[in-house]
Amino acid sequence: MTVDVLCLRPEADFLRAGAPPPAALKVVYRYPEDPDVLAFMEQARALLIPAVGPKLAPALFRNASTKFVQVTGAGLDRLDLPLLKQLGIVVANVPGGSNRAVAEYVVTAASVLLRRFAWADAEIRAGRYREFRARLVTDNLSGLDGLTAG
Repeated sequence: MTVDVLCLRPEADFLRAGAPPPAALKVVYRYPEDPDVLAFMEQARALLIPAVGPKLAPALFRNASTKFVQVTGAGLDRLDLPLLKQLGIVVANVPGGSNRAVAEYVVTAASVLLRRFAWADAEIRAGRYREFRARLVTDNLSGLDGLTAG
């Protein structure tokens, strides 16, 4: 079987996002630890990997016919870039693909810190609700109102 793309990410991720591959491409979906990954690397013209996970072993590329690696996120730290360059394998990623998620995280983290949610949780679980509530009222904590995030 000839393989165009070896994808080390579940097919369900692409179907959920409404991004199935073109019918003309033969795509095989595997996990990095699957025993047949090395055999597919010897056939596949392209490799598709998620940005998150352990660094891929250089041995994966030694006898590969792969000429292109696409990372489905911003990071390239899973790859040995000097080795791939030496082997003539082109690498691409999706810079800025997580911008919205990072912005959401920053705003949420700011709320947690400004409102002292983690501290409140610990104090209430320890049975110190009254003391903690009095401290919050005295401190007159502000939220995000009037602040600029960006």
